[in-house]
Amino acid sequence: MNSFYKLISIIGLILGVFIPKHDSFGQNCSINAGGNQVICGTTATLLATRGGNLATGNPSPIWTLEEKPLGATDPLISSPNTLNTDVSGLNSPGIYRFRVSQSCESGTTSSIVSVTAPGEVSTFTAGPDITGVSALVGEATLSGVIPPGYTGQWTYYNIFEFEFFSNIVTTNAVMVNDNTETPNLNLLNKVNHPADPAYIAILTITSINNPNCTYSDRATVRFVPNPEIVVPTSVNFCQTPPNNRIFFNLQSTSPIFSTLNGAPNASGHPDFGTTVTLTPISQPIGGNIGFLEMRSGVIFLSGVSVIGSYTFNLTVSNSIGSFTTPSITFNFNGSEPQRGTFVNSNYPDQMQLYSFVGTGGAVYCNKEGDTNPITFFFGINPDDPEDLITNVSVSNIFPPGQNHSIESVSGQGTRERLITVAPPSGGWNIGTYKIFIELTNGTCRRSHIYYIHISDAGRSDIEVDDTTVCYPGSGSVSATIMLPEVFISAVNSSYFQDFSGHYQLTSISRPPGAANPIFQANNLRSLTNVSTVISNLNREGEYVFRIRAVPYTGSVGDFLEKEFECSGASLESTFSVFVSTQRGANAGSDFGVSCVPNPRLLGNDPGPASSGEWIFVTGPDGASPVFSDQNLPNTEVTGLTEEGDYTFRWSITTGDCVSNDEMTISVGLCNRSRVITNPMLPSKIRIL
Repeated sequence: MNSFYKLISIIGLILGVFIPKHDSFGQNCSINAGGNQVICGTTATLLATRGGNLATGNPSPIWTLEEKPLGATDPLISSPNTLNTDVSGLNSPGIYRFRVSQSCESGTTSSIVSVTAPGEVSTFTAGPDITGVSALVGEATLSGVIPPGYTGQWTYYNIFEFEFFSNIVTTNAVMVNDNTETPNLNLLNKVNHPADPAYIAILTITSINNPNCTYSDRATVRFVPNPEIVVPTSVNFCQTPPNNRIFFNLQSTSPIFSTLNGAPNASGHPDFGTTVTLTPISQPIGGNIGFLEMRSGVIFLSGVSVIGSYTFNLTVSNSIGSFTTPSITFNFNGSEPQRGTFVNSNYPDQMQLYSFVGTGGAVYCNKEGDTNPITFFFGINPDDPEDLITNVSVSNIFPPGQNHSIESVSGQGTRERLITVAPPSGGWNIGTYKIFIELTNGTCRRSHIYYIHISDAGRSDIEVDDTTVCYPGSGSVSATIMLPEVFISAVNSSYFQDFSGHYQLTSISRPPGAANPIFQANNLRSLTNVSTVISNLNREGEYVFRIRAVPYTGSVGDFLEKEFECSGASLESTFSVFVSTQRGANAGSDFGVSCVPNPRLLGNDPGPASSGEWIFVTGPDGASPVFSDQNLPNTEVTGLTEEGDYTFRWSITTGDCVSNDEMTISVGLCNRSRVITNPMLPSKIRIL
């Protein structure tokens, strides 16, 4: 504003005459610095827009640093004379403000944008690995570093359970002060530790300014296991074909560790100094007993190939010391019968492997109320003698109503047995009936289970709604996915009992350069879970996923497929997660108008993935402004018929995120002229 208008403004204020905050003849030009940003990392892109009457020659805008966090170094503005520029070196946590200025035909206008930075993370670490601490001591102090501007949270899990079973568990460990740089990871039971005492400790830091900015680092805590294992004095054992593994269990009070190559970072692995040696005392002629491996409280043996009694002891040695067990007598009784089969071409409905080895069954549609017995086939393995004895019984878990019963077992003394099951009084009920089948050779026995499933035909298509999540522009975000309500409410306690179906998610496509999405596996392991989380979504765009209901293991029979066929429903579909960069709203600078009936607002562009909306917030009594298009950032507003301040809000919606900013127009009425007389002025001045 030039000196003449400054003078007029002062006079107006003294005399009570309305003088607008800016050019009283209307908005000459305007510039918008773009929406405020909350970033991850140390760089940002500033996006300005401008309009109106620029100064002669269309001079370039000028970006300058307005404010920075206390103690921060100046960031670098790469192109300070362009509308769009990158800024780098936002190394300190806090708010950086940048001003963009533009010369107009009349005066200069400017706008400010803020960038909230999390701070750099070059010093971040979970610290060094901790090894060699005795499990009998069982306490380890970690040495992490949490950078300024971040909070830290530690988690941990057992290494053996993860490497061998893919389980995330914290068995027998507790972490104290888990939100500090130096927590303690302690064993709960130090002497008789019920799990291999090795753990991964993970430090995750989260920006105070932007919770989407997270970083993780890990350290290993590996305690030396207690060598004083507790063994039984005597064991009776029947070998189970086809694996034919020979083993026995440690006593429940024994410390546990693993020597497996399948868990190479477990504490008991030989690479870390623990050895187990078996010394035979006596064994049958032809026997050559030896130690094979140890895991989960189970000792596996080699060289037990002859029926008879084996006597031996075990010696465990490591940095804690050496311990030799009392003698163990292992009575080897030979082999169990081979696993039978439920598969036969004459019984096409039957399937092998309902949920675990030795199980089978069939799914029946439209069978409710049917009073006819069901006969199923059970075959003896060709490598077993035909005179194996078949014992059959029913489970006490059954659908509501009376229990089923075994009507007959035929084929004893042959390889083909037919088992007929009578329905309850009144016919078969909806649910799953369980039948136990035991094969025995007189010394050793093998168990099987058969499941008769009577479907309720109540399944619906597996469907998941598309989801949109907003993205701060860097880092990664997560999407919560509501899972289908296929098995949310159990039909009854017997329905699909023992069946371990779950949802399987598969990534079909993702935006270019995007990382692999991470599925929250534990929330997919049951068909009754209501939601799951997909994380590590680090690019804007569409992610496409397939969801399918599947058995827990891939070799299980088509029980789920048959169940869905009874309902005519599909057990898979696709859905999308749209990741859209969140736009901060900037409503533009306040300004004043007089004699300009339809001023224009200048909000920042929401972009193609977001939507914007102007809202009238407050104004003079009786005012009723109207937007030419309230969804356009540069929109005309009419109806400013009353003198005073009008406040407008510009909102940008991205997915489930909303950003707001407000600006004010000060209106002076054009048809209101006042004559000011002041003896200090040479003449009268008319203010419009």
